[in-house]
Amino acid sequence: MLFLIIPFYLNQSSYAEKNNPFITRIEGKITASVIINESPIKVWKTLTNYKETGKKMPDIKKVILINDSSNYKIIEHTYKAPYTFGQKVKATIKIQEDPNIIISYRLVRSNHIKALEGYWIINPIQDGTLLTHSVNLDPDLPRFLKPYFLDLFESSIEKSMNILKEIILDNE
Repeated sequence: MLFLIIPFYLNQSSYAEKNNPFITRIEGKITASVIINESPIKVWKTLTNYKETGKKMPDIKKVILINDSSNYKIIEHTYKAPYTFGQKVKATIKIQEDPNIIISYRLVRSNHIKALEGYWIINPIQDGTLLTHSVNLDPDLPRFLKPYFLDLFESSIEKSMNILKEIILDNE
């Protein structure tokens, strides 16, 4: 099994170095990785600034921080993007943080999402950070729309990773 993981990781890392996110999709799970020439601490600070960073994402229209405790955070996002097919989608998400390493999240409730879970992993590398975002999303859609949804959602993830990289590089 290790032999399968190492070549995948090396390919992921070398592809991400070309400034483009490396994206994989297995069924409904999408994973995107990108190399950012900044410290893991700076990447962490940007990722955990949920309200400000969220406002800059093209698919997030509103961010409300509902609960901010030391163990977890509860956030409500309102999405509107091509993958929402014109609908405003609200999702309340519970976030767990392992400082400077991983952010995991899962759906609490939503008006148009059946299931949502994912994580961000911050890996220090030479001269920067390998940032990985993995998300598994099951929308409340008719079956025939799901392939279109996944294509649009994957495209949105790629755009968001590029925007996030710009935000991190631009923040001083």
